[in-house]
Amino acid sequence: MPALTINTWTVPVAAGSAGEAVEDIGDEGRSFDGTLLVTLRATKTSLDVVTVPLAAATVAPLLALLRGDGQVWDFDDSTYFVYSSKSINKASGSGTSISGKFGLGMRLSAGATMTWAVGSSTTWTLMVWRYNSALTTWIHWIECSDGTKYQNGAVYGSSIDFLAYTSGTLTLGDSGSIANQDFDGLVYLPAVVTAEMALAFGTATTAFGLLPRLLLGGDLILEGTRTAKAADVATEVVQGMDSGSLALLRAVSATFEEV
Repeated sequence: MPALTINTWTVPVAAGSAGEAVEDIGDEGRSFDGTLLVTLRATKTSLDVVTVPLAAATVAPLLALLRGDGQVWDFDDSTYFVYSSKSINKASGSGTSISGKFGLGMRLSAGATMTWAVGSSTTWTLMVWRYNSALTTWIHWIECSDGTKYQNGAVYGSSIDFLAYTSGTLTLGDSGSIANQDFDGLVYLPAVVTAEMALAFGTATTAFGLLPRLLLGGDLILEGTRTAKAADVATEVVQGMDSGSLALLRAVSATFEEV
């Protein structure tokens, strides 16, 4: 099992770099007669890690995740399902709440689309689960600004008609569809994910974290999984070998604070 995963993607943690601390939430003191008074409400764990030196292609999407850049729509609120994890409302379109891949999902009618103004970025990744009625299964789709596409984590060579991003506007839905379109777990990241990330996200058995919250797993997480937010994110530039050539690499450090 890997030492640490973020949203099921294996983080290449440097050996001996991890450290853990526990914070007690509450007060502790003594009464007038010396009796110890404790009002402990909860304990929260923080985890410090440093990655091995990484190439820019991995650092960029990793930093986007750690900094909570981008938007996620899990569609789990049956009333406000069109709002993102950062409360961005739709710009146009309408849909209905349905049963989804993880919890609830969203249905667009035949030929319908929905848009959100997510902000401009020259690099981006779109991800979504879409139900295939012919195969009676949910299929994961990824489209990136460099033209790379994935289906269930594997490189896909054809067009994806129901995902688009233009001038800061994300569009979900195929205007040429002749049947209902069911979606779940829509994600926008202002970076291009790696093939390894695409494989992890495209074959995940759990929902993508609601950015800026991240789902942690791996041997470093004693309870199995933990929802956390990254803080104190930093990089250290070092020289190293990348695909047989000398290059500038970056070791990424962060503290994951349990939410």
